[in-house]
Amino acid sequence: MPELAETEAKAPDVDAVDSADGGDTADSGDAGDAGQVDATSAAAALHARHRHRLRDLDRRGRLVAALFAAALLLAPALAFAWALPDWAPSNDPALMAFRVLDVGTSRTPLTGQPSTSVAYSSAGLRVHHLGPVHFYLMALPVRLLGAALGMLVVSVLITGGSVLVAAWATFRQLGPEGGIPAAVILSLITFTTGASTLVTPTSSVIAGYPVLCSMVLLWCLLRGDVRLLPLAVGVISFAAQQHLSVLPALGTAVVLTTGLAAWIHRRRLQDRMARQRLIRWGSGATALGLVLWAPVILQQAFGDRGNLTTLAQFTADEERPSVGWSVAVRQVVHAVGLPPVLGRQNLSGFALVAEASAFTWLSAGLVLAAVAVSGWWLYRSKVPGSELAVMAGIVVVGGLMNGASVPDSLEQSRLALYHWVWPLLFFVLLTLSLAAIELVRRTRWMGARSARSASGGSGASGARSASGPVVARWLGPVLVTAAVVAIVVPAALNPFADRKSNRLVAAYSPLPRHSYDSLTAQVLDHRDELGDSTLVLDRGGHSIDGIQVGLALELAQRDIDVRLPRWLEGGVDISRVVDSRTVDSGLVVLISDGMSELEPVPGDLIAETATVDVDMAAFDELVTAIEAADEITFSADLEAYLDSLPSDLGRIRRAQLESIGDQPRTALRDEWLLTVLLEHPLEQPQLDPSTIRRLRSSLPDPDDVPYLLQVYLLDRQQLLAYAVPRELGGTH
Repeated sequence: MPELAETEAKAPDVDAVDSADGGDTADSGDAGDAGQVDATSAAAALHARHRHRLRDLDRRGRLVAALFAAALLLAPALAFAWALPDWAPSNDPALMAFRVLDVGTSRTPLTGQPSTSVAYSSAGLRVHHLGPVHFYLMALPVRLLGAALGMLVVSVLITGGSVLVAAWATFRQLGPEGGIPAAVILSLITFTTGASTLVTPTSSVIAGYPVLCSMVLLWCLLRGDVRLLPLAVGVISFAAQQHLSVLPALGTAVVLTTGLAAWIHRRRLQDRMARQRLIRWGSGATALGLVLWAPVILQQAFGDRGNLTTLAQFTADEERPSVGWSVAVRQVVHAVGLPPVLGRQNLSGFALVAEASAFTWLSAGLVLAAVAVSGWWLYRSKVPGSELAVMAGIVVVGGLMNGASVPDSLEQSRLALYHWVWPLLFFVLLTLSLAAIELVRRTRWMGARSARSASGGSGASGARSASGPVVARWLGPVLVTAAVVAIVVPAALNPFADRKSNRLVAAYSPLPRHSYDSLTAQVLDHRDELGDSTLVLDRGGHSIDGIQVGLALELAQRDIDVRLPRWLEGGVDISRVVDSRTVDSGLVVLISDGMSELEPVPGDLIAETATVDVDMAAFDELVTAIEAADEITFSADLEAYLDSLPSDLGRIRRAQLESIGDQPRTALRDEWLLTVLLEHPLEQPQLDPSTIRRLRSSLPDPDDVPYLLQVYLLDRQQLLAYAVPRELGGTH
């Protein structure tokens, strides 16, 4: 339309019209003449250049905005409430907490945690994640609230803040028309990733929502919103410093968006005021960036080995095993194709790298084509939001770069390696939503105009036209209510869904906090026996990652001078690693299921707790009866039951039952086996049915293992004789 181009040429500059009221004036509901067409076109062109501000909303608009903000924060808030009672840092979060406690001391970290690069580098290069800004953010809350509560608070502020900023930035560019669909899409993403991702402080996980927010802010910069430069630099810097896996997608997006924005807005930069605004906001962004990256620069300049140099060497290593480009393409296909990713209950990385069906390939192609067509149509129609399709394309390129570099190992199952999927879905769905809204608007306007033309302006037509404002009055509240419900319901259900991402072990907390508290209190009763330097180790047939680090952290927060084994060097400051020449004592955490016989640990048992209360009296009684029997004899009823099973299953079940004689402590942990022994008893030995019922009723859920935790105190001589070289290092 010629009038659109003319109106755009006359549209005021972005910052000159930064006080737009946030509404969409392009649809009045009862427009009916050619003048209205011109007004609609002018409003659309002007709307494309506006920045919508919350303070420009009227009172009702601000209440609606607050309602959406509260709805979006519900998912992080409920995830926080879900984790708070039992979450305790173990493994990686516990190692990070040691780094946090070092902030402000001579051990202040200058890089992030070590990555797993050493496992994939032919030269054995160990690259740390780029920066320590996350440690700095956690420093004060952890010191004031303790590691568990402090880390959770910071995590939920980061994830919740990222979601809110993404929604606000979208509203700023598009007004309610884009802000409301964006909020709904964001809620679907938080539901899909699960409660654990909203509270986990681990580097690989905490990067997810800042990456999403970074991509949204890059889109804002692509639209020329230079006022968001400092915010974008802050969020992007945080995301980039968290985990090496985000760098290919995020770096690609930064480079492509910056170059494209410079080309698109090259004419605006010829204006002196526009250049001044860019310099003003760009200077602030540069200053903030220098502050955030100062530790990284210092480490590179003065460290024994520059981490950035090591990263460059690792990147150049062509022998690194990775999944490659064909698998990267499959990741994109699964991300945008059918069946949809959003809404899945137990999504993992394997779902993205798996072979794709012909239907998935076809649907992915159609979706990407629809996004491209929608973006072009929005652009030609002068409707704001066409840049969303461009950003979707940029994220696809970044996703391919990211996906191709995923290690060809079991790590490809980690959903945290595919954070680019969520901004891609955000841009895809928001582009299609805006196109659908514009299509509905045009259909309504054309329908209203046709009705008026056919009626010739009769009284009946006037009555029908008068209904337009009435419909508009109730349609808005109905749509807003539906959107809020679409956000609140998944958020409310999220923590209660029975899925892997809603378990504390997915939040790197395999041991509940009360178990740590119990062990810590018992160990502190022997504080005087520990000496000045105590090494904490773990042993046992059932490994729980990082239990010894978690206990060491609890003791360190209570002023016990603990040391970690030598093999954790790099995960914490070197001063926190054991020195075999000066260590005074050792604490060995023995981990078992309470039903297995383990090698004895020297020293004194000083602490003990169980995570699941299995009826050990019933268990021991059954084990004793089986071990006392001369042989295990199946009854005729049991033989008939096994014969009734399909052949393969029958062989497996028979082997399970036959293992009772050789491994009663292992066999009797199986709920199925106990049920069979109740319904089809053995002929020999004859086991007490009530005892079997007692044991069966006390067994934990299949996904939980009953852990018996015992802590032994070893003196220096016992420790030096018991620990292995990998733990002590050096000579002693």
